[in-house]
Amino acid sequence: EQVKLWFEERERERERERRRVEREKLERERREREREAARVEMAKLQAIERRVEEKRHAGNDAWRQGNFAEALTSYQAALSVPGAERSKSLYLVHSNMSAVYAAKKEWANSFEHAKKCCTLRTDFSKGYSRMGTALFELGRYEDSIKAFQICLRFEPTNENAQKSLLAVQERVVRQQSVPELANNAEPNVYAGAKRPADAAAHAAKRAAVSSEVDRPAAAVAP
Repeated sequence: EQVKLWFEERERERERERRRVEREKLERERREREREAARVEMAKLQAIERRVEEKRHAGNDAWRQGNFAEALTSYQAALSVPGAERSKSLYLVHSNMSAVYAAKKEWANSFEHAKKCCTLRTDFSKGYSRMGTALFELGRYEDSIKAFQICLRFEPTNENAQKSLLAVQERVVRQQSVPELANNAEPNVYAGAKRPADAAAHAAKRAAVSSEVDRPAAAVAP
């Protein structure tokens, strides 16, 4: 009877060992499947990134050559790459589009792309700088000031942002003393001018006031 029990115990041990080995095998296979899936996913992401970057750099080249239409076409192509929303550099595409629209003085579009840029990358100082410039040109001075302040929070040594912030703050101060500067409009100093001499004097005044009103720094090429 004891011999029988001994053999039964050995059989149970062998069965436990078989199950342990089987579990380890299944676990190795599971991990290998996960690693393979991760490799495939990484390859997909890298392919997306390459295509987005290819289109973005093409846009940058066109921008540097002053071909804004071609630059925007390339940037839009980057945004249209399947899976582009997963690209790590998508915020740069929007940043560059914001700058191109700024160069074209399409400030509403410039602002929208700057906003998308900062939504995707909340610590990207250049995005806030471009947003600040667009907001200034749209006459939203208080929002412009906030954008430049956020830019400087992330990049305190950015001289362009420092100068732009001062320019907007000075515009707000001057707007209080020259109401016609409200809404980003040139001062209406011609009002009431009846004689040519008066008109010339008012023209000189308008030129003097306008020349004193600095603007935020223009967008630079990528």
